[in-house]
Amino acid sequence: MTKLVIGDLDIFYLSYDEPNKEEHWANLLQKFPYAKRVDGVKGFDNAHKECARQSDTDRFITIDGDNIVDEKFFNIELSFPEDTDLKNSVISWSAKNIVNGLVYGNGGIKCWPKHVVNNMRTHEAAPRNNIAAQVDFCWNINYVQMNNVYSHVYNNGS
Repeated sequence: MTKLVIGDLDIFYLSYDEPNKEEHWANLLQKFPYAKRVDGVKGFDNAHKECARQSDTDRFITIDGDNIVDEKFFNIELSFPEDTDLKNSVISWSAKNIVNGLVYGNGGIKCWPKHVVNNMRTHEAAPRNNIAAQVDFCWNINYVQMNNVYSHVYNNGS
């Protein structure tokens, strides 16, 4: 089994212009005071690459600026079968949308391998001949979807 301890990874709060970003940042620091922040970087691709650049760990966590995270998240330890390709996979947790109560991956917590982020080209940086990647780059990345929900997305701030 391959073990992954969330609290041992760099955790980045990714914000841009979310109306509640300062309140959510303060909330995160109360739960995980070692969190790092990437704020105001234009573009999904650039912001995630900045997290990879600043990360001191081979994998890192991103928490979007419109998220409130359950403090239980920071204490979880994950075990994966040896045949799981974690080296090249993004681990994704769904979030609960507070507007409609739906649970899905968009806006949820993600755990990224640095080399995957450095090599990915998200929708705004996708090649013109790759229509699927221009719509959503996730079709070109291997995801390991987790079933637990550890955050709520407050996407009704603007």
